Amino acid sequence: MKKPPVSLLGSPKALDAHQELAVAVIRQALLDATDPGASEGLRSGARAFLAGSPMLRQWCHVAGLDPGLVRARCLIQELAGLAFGMPEPDSEQVAARP
Repeated sequence: MKKPPVSLLGSPKALDAHQELAVAVIRQALLDATDPGASEGLRSGARAFLAGSPMLRQWCHVAGLDPGLVRARCLIQELAGLAFGMPEPDSEQVAARP
């Protein structure tokens, strides 16, 4: 039996358990990347994951999501966080983004 939808990109479709897990992994990385209370190591690791790592592509594949759309949503979320007082990523993190 399918559960109610878990939305990451506003999709109303119901997800299988493995897809729900994949969406949860991506969502948690987004939360970690934008949490000003998280350690710098956790935020940095989450940002590296969300910047287009092979693991992001794998989790997106499992979730049935387009990695490009996920990265775009993450960038929007990060910019919104910066607008609300989150510290900017250092120049090495920005330069490392594809």
